[in-house]
Amino acid sequence: MRMQYVGIGNAMHTRLNQRHPKLSLICRDCEIWLGEISTAEPSGKRLKATRVTLDFAEWLHARFLRLPLNDKKTKALPNRSVTVLNRWFALDNGTPKRRPHKDWPDLIDYPDFGLPARAVWFGVRQQRFLAPDYAAES
Repeated sequence: MRMQYVGIGNAMHTRLNQRHPKLSLICRDCEIWLGEISTAEPSGKRLKATRVTLDFAEWLHARFLRLPLNDKKTKALPNRSVTVLNRWFALDNGTPKRRPHKDWPDLIDYPDFGLPARAVWFGVRQQRFLAPDYAAES
């Protein structure tokens, strides 16, 4: 089964309902994985209600994994370098687990400055995105 969508939100109980614009498009027998961002928020004035770190994490996954139901955040790139390290845990939030899906990378690195971006699956493979090719619309 192919990964289809990544989304952000601060309160899951208000997002995962029938009004969600993409939830009805995801197959009924698919798995939904929830995560949280653990990082220091960049300094400066907040320009949006969404935390910048959440926004960038969604942006990199949607853009470089080319998820079919993410139609926003796939046309442009973040205006700064961003690295996302994905880690997975059991429901106790402490026991490490394996990657939930074979296509979900452990690391996405977008260094900006025209350098190659990459997605890395530790111990398995690495996919490089060469600049300026990755800047072209998908």
